[in-house]
Amino acid sequence: MPAKIGDLVDVRPLQIVDGPYNAPDLAVGGYYFTDITADLMTKWLGSLSEVCAGQGRARALAGFRGSGKSHFLAAVAGILSSPDVRSKIGDIHVKTEVDSLSRTKWPIAIVKRGSSTDLVSELRDAVAQMLGVSEGSLPENIPAILLRAFEACQEPFALFIDTDPERDSLVARQDGPQLVEIGEAAKAIGLFAAVALDDDIAGAEGMNAAIVTNYTIDYLEQEHLFKIIDSNLFVKSRGSAAEIQNIYKQLQSKAPRFRWSEQRFCQLYPLHPVVAEAAPFLRLYLRNFTLLNFAEAAGREVLTDPADRVIGPDKIFDAIEPFARTVKDLVPMFEAYDRLRQRSNEEIEKRILKTLFILSVEGRFVSPEDISSALVLDAPDAANATRLLTEWSNSGNRDVQVDILATGLHAFQLSKGRSAVLGLEGIEAVEEADIWRILIQHAGEKYSDISAFEEVPEATPCAIEWRGGIRRGIVDWSLNSHKAGKGEHTPDWKVVVCSDPSQFEAGVDNFYWRVSPLTEEERRNIALLHLIRTDDAVREKLADSLAIESHRLALALDSAWLRTFVKDASFVTGSAEVSLPPSLLEAGNLAQVMSVGLGPLFDAKYPEHPVFEEVLHQGQAAMLISGFLSADGGTPAGTASDLAGLFALPLGIASKSEDVVELLSRDALKEAKVVQTALPQSVLDGKASISLVDIAKRFRASKMGLSVDAQHVVLGALVARRLIDLVTKQNNRITYRSLDLQIIWDDIIGVAPCLSDEYSAAKLDQWSKLLIGSKLPITNIQAAASQLEEMLVDWGAESFLETFHSLPDDALGANLWRRIAKVEKKFQNAKRVISEVREKGDVQGAMASLIALFADEPENYQVFRREITDLDKTVEGAKGRERIVNSIHFLEATSDEETETRRASLVAQLLSPRTSAGGIESLWEGLRRSYSTLYARKHEAARKATQIRDWDGAVEHYLDCAADQNEGVRERMRIRRDLRTYICDANVAEIRPDGTFCGCQASLRTLETIVAVHTEA
Repeated sequence: MPAKIGDLVDVRPLQIVDGPYNAPDLAVGGYYFTDITADLMTKWLGSLSEVCAGQGRARALAGFRGSGKSHFLAAVAGILSSPDVRSKIGDIHVKTEVDSLSRTKWPIAIVKRGSSTDLVSELRDAVAQMLGVSEGSLPENIPAILLRAFEACQEPFALFIDTDPERDSLVARQDGPQLVEIGEAAKAIGLFAAVALDDDIAGAEGMNAAIVTNYTIDYLEQEHLFKIIDSNLFVKSRGSAAEIQNIYKQLQSKAPRFRWSEQRFCQLYPLHPVVAEAAPFLRLYLRNFTLLNFAEAAGREVLTDPADRVIGPDKIFDAIEPFARTVKDLVPMFEAYDRLRQRSNEEIEKRILKTLFILSVEGRFVSPEDISSALVLDAPDAANATRLLTEWSNSGNRDVQVDILATGLHAFQLSKGRSAVLGLEGIEAVEEADIWRILIQHAGEKYSDISAFEEVPEATPCAIEWRGGIRRGIVDWSLNSHKAGKGEHTPDWKVVVCSDPSQFEAGVDNFYWRVSPLTEEERRNIALLHLIRTDDAVREKLADSLAIESHRLALALDSAWLRTFVKDASFVTGSAEVSLPPSLLEAGNLAQVMSVGLGPLFDAKYPEHPVFEEVLHQGQAAMLISGFLSADGGTPAGTASDLAGLFALPLGIASKSEDVVELLSRDALKEAKVVQTALPQSVLDGKASISLVDIAKRFRASKMGLSVDAQHVVLGALVARRLIDLVTKQNNRITYRSLDLQIIWDDIIGVAPCLSDEYSAAKLDQWSKLLIGSKLPITNIQAAASQLEEMLVDWGAESFLETFHSLPDDALGANLWRRIAKVEKKFQNAKRVISEVREKGDVQGAMASLIALFADEPENYQVFRREITDLDKTVEGAKGRERIVNSIHFLEATSDEETETRRASLVAQLLSPRTSAGGIESLWEGLRRSYSTLYARKHEAARKATQIRDWDGAVEHYLDCAADQNEGVRERMRIRRDLRTYICDANVAEIRPDGTFCGCQASLRTLETIVAVHTEA
C-alpha cells in the first residue's frame, strides 16, 4: 500500500470566485460544471429564450447553504449581461444552448435580500441602480416597479434575488408573499425572475406555499460539490482506485459503525464524508466558509500523511477556530470547550473534543459511536470516547449536555434557542398526514421529475427503461391506504409506497416501495419543521434561532428521507424483494430509483421479455407500424427494415432471410408465442373481441410482460395480416388499409376480428383489367405470374430507381427523396408479392395483396403510375444535371465575354432547384458551343504559330522577356512546358471525356501562351 496520501491524490488548485455578481467573467469562466449543474443550466437558459413581452419566466433554486446557489445564479446573470464572456463556458452542452440566445446584453437587477428592512425596498434599490435613477422616483408596489423598469429598458430584463453576501446572519423574515407578487408580475410583463431560496423561504407550506405555483423550482444538491472535489480538486492518480477501496475496507473494519458508502468515501478521499455533511451547518455561522476552500487548503497539508489518515472534523475545527470564536452564537460553545480543553492532555482527547464541537454545530446530540465513526477510532480509543462523553456530561459545569429524549446522546449547548426547541409544545400533536406531506414535498425538491406541489398528489407518473423498452407507470403516495391497491392498473406498472405491503389485498398486481418507519427523532424533527413553517407563535418563540433551526431541520429532513426511502427501503412484489444500493443516495430523479428498484423484479417476473439492442419508444413504434407493417408506409424502406430487425425480430413476429426482414405470414403469426400471449384463441379464431386493458393484463400475467409500445407493434402486425381490426372509442375501425396513418392509441379501446375482406370475382376482374388490361387467369399460375411480371416491367419503376440509386446523396432534395422512397417501397412490396406467385401458387392471394397495396382505390393506382412517370423524368433530369456539374469544370475560364456570360447563366441555373432539366441542357449546349468555337480558333492559331521557321528562337526570346519581368521559376517552367507542346492537325469539334478537344490534349491556356509567343515574335 502507498505510504502517503500524495501517492494516491493530486491536489489541484481551484479558482474560487468571491462576489461573483460583481465579476461576470470570473462567475462564468470560474464555474465548474458537473452533469448536475450542466443539465440545470441548460434548462434555465432554455427558458430564457422563451421570454418576450407579455411572456416572462420565474425560476427558483433551492438547496442547502454553501451548495453553490449564488454562483449558479451569478453565472446565469453573467451570461446575460456580458455576451463576451460566453466563450469561457466550460461545458459544451451549455455552450450549445447559449449559442441559441441573442447576443444582446440584458439589463440586470440584483436584489440583495437582507440589505434593507423589507423586500420591496431592496427591489426598488436594485431597479434604481439598474436604471440609473433615484430610488424615490420609483413606485412603491411590486408590479408597478417591474412595469416601470420594463418600459424603461424597452426590452426584457432579468431580476436576480439572492441573500446579501455582506450579511453575517441569515435573513429571518417572511418574504413569501412578496416573492409570489414578483413571480406573477414577471410572467405577466415579460421578464426573467430568478430567486435563490434560502431556508426561511424554501418550505412549501404556510405563507410561502404559493411560491411553488408561481416559480419553477429546481433543487441544487450538494452532490455536485462532491463531484467537483472528485474531478477537479482531489484528482486520483492512475491505478489508485483499488488502493482507496482497500483503505475504505480497513477503516470500516477498524470502526464498524462507519456509516458512509464506499462510493462516497472514494469520491471525497482524502476528505472524511462527515466533513462534507458538517459544511452546510458551518455556513450558518461563518459566511466566508466554503467546503471547496477548506478542502483545497487541508488537502495540501496532508499530502505527506499516511494514506489511511483522512481529513476529519478535528482538522476543520483547527481551520475555523480563529474566526469562529468571534461569532456571537458560538461563544457559549467555546466557553465550554475551553474549560474541557484545559482538562484534556492526551492528543486523542483533544481530537474527540474538537469532533464533538463540530458535530454539535449541526444542532444535534451525538453518540460515542458517532464520534468514533467520525474519527475512525479503534476499540480502545472508542471506549475512551464513551468514557470522556460521560465524564464531561456529569461535570459540575454541565458543559456537555445529555439529550433528555434519548439516552447516550451528548452535545455542546449550541444556543438558548436550542432549549426553546426542546421545550416546544405541540410537536407530538402534529398529524402523520402533515409529516408525510413534508416528506413527499421534499421528494419534489430532490427529484427533478417530480413537479413541486402544495398537497401530496395521489400518484406521480414515471417512465423507466428496461431491456430496451420504455415502461410507463405511476408511484402511488397513498401511504398505507388500502385503496392504493385497487382501481384500474396503469398499462405497465404501479408502485405503491407503504411500510407494510402485507396489509394490501392479496393478488393485486402491484409493486411496493417498502419504506422504513421514521425514528422518534426523525418524526420529531419533521413535526418541528412543520410547526416552524406554519405556526407564527412557534416562529416568534424561536426568535433569533429560527433561521438556524430551519436550516438544521431541513438537513435533518433530507437525512430522514434518504434513510427511510433509500438506505433502509426495499422494493417488493410477491415473495421477491430488492434492497436499494447506496449509489441511489445520490440519485437526481425518481426514474433512477424506480429503474434500480424495479429492474431486478422485472427480470424475475418477466424472464421471457426480449432484450432490444436499442430503446423502443413511441416514435419508433409508430415508424415501425407505418413503415414496415403498412401496405403503403411513408417511412424510407431502409429505416423501416432497420427497425424491424431491431424490434420485430426479437418480438418473434418477423423472420429474416438473406438480410431481408419480413413479417410472418398470417398462419405463422397466429402461432407466434407473443400473439398467443396477447390474445385468447377466440379472438384469433374471429369469434370474440378484447379490450386493450385486458390485453395489458394478459401480458402482465405472463412471463413476457411487454411494454405498451411493444404491445402496439404486435397489434399492428396482427392488423397488417388482417387478423384483427383496432376499435376506437367512437366504435370506428382501423384496418390494415390505415396503418400508414398515425394511430392515436389513446383513442383505441380494443381489438375485434377483422371484417371479411375476401374479394368477389367482380372485384378481382375489375382490378385485373386495371393492372394488366385483361382478366387475369387465376387458375393458370404460370400465365398469371408472367402477366404480373410484365406489368412490373410496364410500370418502368425499375429503371428510374436504378438511376436514382446511382446518383450521389445530395443530387436530390429531401422532399423528392421521400417521394421516391415511398414509390420504391410500394414497388418492392408488389415485386415481392408477385415473385411468390410461382412458388406458392396463390394468384388470388397475390391479387388481394396488390389490391390492399392501393387500399382498394383505383385512383390510388393511377396516382402511383403518374408518380412513376413524373419521377422518371425528374430523376433523368437530375442525372443530366449531375453530368453537367461533373463536366463544366473541364471548360477553362476564358477572356471571351460571350462564353463567360453563358457560363455564369448556367451556374446560376444549376444552383436553382426550380430550373427544368430542359432549360439546363439548353444552357449547357450554348456554353459548350461557344467554348468549342473559341477553342477551335485558338487551336488553329497555335498550330500555325508552331510552324514558323524560327519557332525555337521565338520561344527563347519570350522566356528571356519573362525573366526580365521577374517571372517566378515555376511560371517559367510552365511556360517552357507549354511552348514545347505539340499541336496536332485535328479538326476540333467535340469535347472528349477527359475535357480536351483534340489528340494533343493542349489546354486553352497553353494554346493562348503559344499564340502570345507568335504574336510577339
